[in-house]
Amino acid sequence: MDARRAGGKRRWWRVAVVVALLAGMGTILMVNSRKGAFDSELWQAQRGKDERHNPRGGMVTDLQQTHLRVGMSRTEVQRLLGEPDRQQELRDMYELGVSPYGIDFEYFVIDYDNAGKVTQLRINRS
Repeated sequence: MDARRAGGKRRWWRVAVVVALLAGMGTILMVNSRKGAFDSELWQAQRGKDERHNPRGGMVTDLQQTHLRVGMSRTEVQRLLGEPDRQQELRDMYELGVSPYGIDFEYFVIDYDNAGKVTQLRINRS
């Protein structure tokens, strides 16, 4: 009886390890699928589209690392990204679609100072 119980515990332990590995691999694939080269034309073509899986989400990392910087003018940013989906006096918001980590909708937010210069770049979830 003890040998069968020990064998059953080992089997469940193996199943748990396999499930954990598959979950980890799935997370890595989701994160990597969101990374891609920024394409200004494709980004701008998404304006006004209500897509859950917007290609903009995959471009944000490259956009922040190589194309945008604090201190840029709003005119320069909008030349690159086009008109924002939402705009406030000192903030532009671009829709990114649904977060790869849940059901929240994501926005790429750019804050400006009173002179119209970028002060902050971030992703918001709602």
